[in-house]
Amino acid sequence: LAGRLLDSANDKGYWNSTADTGLALFALGEYFKASNTEFASNVDFDLTTSSGKETLNSGQFGISRDISAEELLNPEGIKIDAPGKNMLSYSFEYSYPDEAERTEAVNKGFTVEKFFENLDGSKEFRVGDLVKATVEFEDNFERKGYYYGTMLSHLAVEDPIPAGFIAINPNLKNETLPSDADTENEEYYCDWAFGAYTFYADHRELRNDRLLAFKNRMWSGRFRIVYYLRAVCEGTFKMKPTQVGLMYNPEYYGMSVPKTVTVLPAQ
Repeated sequence: LAGRLLDSANDKGYWNSTADTGLALFALGEYFKASNTEFASNVDFDLTTSSGKETLNSGQFGISRDISAEELLNPEGIKIDAPGKNMLSYSFEYSYPDEAERTEAVNKGFTVEKFFENLDGSKEFRVGDLVKATVEFEDNFERKGYYYGTMLSHLAVEDPIPAGFIAINPNLKNETLPSDADTENEEYYCDWAFGAYTFYADHRELRNDRLLAFKNRMWSGRFRIVYYLRAVCEGTFKMKPTQVGLMYNPEYYGMSVPKTVTVLPAQ
């Protein structure tokens, strides 16, 4: 049964959804605990990359090895072989920079734009101002019909909030917001205005430093997210790029252009 469960994972190492992946990993963990498998220390194993094969020793508490970008991106992949029935566990970590001076959006399947608008009509932002944040995104997949396009699965939006601003939760009645911030309105997929559909998330989180929004299933098209911020601290702050992508097809994503935003003292 455990073998069939492992075989049912896709070629990227996960199952159909976050829930399926979590349950599968939990079940496999319980199976291996019940099987009394012992994890040996000081095991010699072979690591094969595009640079060749090398024999390493796991040591008593594990070993770490840096993998170059060339090794990581090689189509042949990375292979670990342990002798006999010894079982090795491993983890993989990576990080990459996003150029702070990038002047073009990243388009790997989605175009993403972000705008700030001062609701008092001013072109500048001052401490105490109410600011409208707008994120617009559109996929680049081929349209398959006149009124609808490709069905997208498990879309995620991550929109960082620059320092100097705090997000306003429209469910708390401690702020006076415009009428379009009302979250009690009935949701219509065809809620189209000014060139984009309103994005109604299945799950949304408004955190101190970012807005997160997720949609399980949706048609392709151009969508808009609107929320509100309060400028609370003067200074010049980085506006990190907004990222939109498919959770289970991470090769399809888009990022907006990073910017800076200045908050002036209150008048």
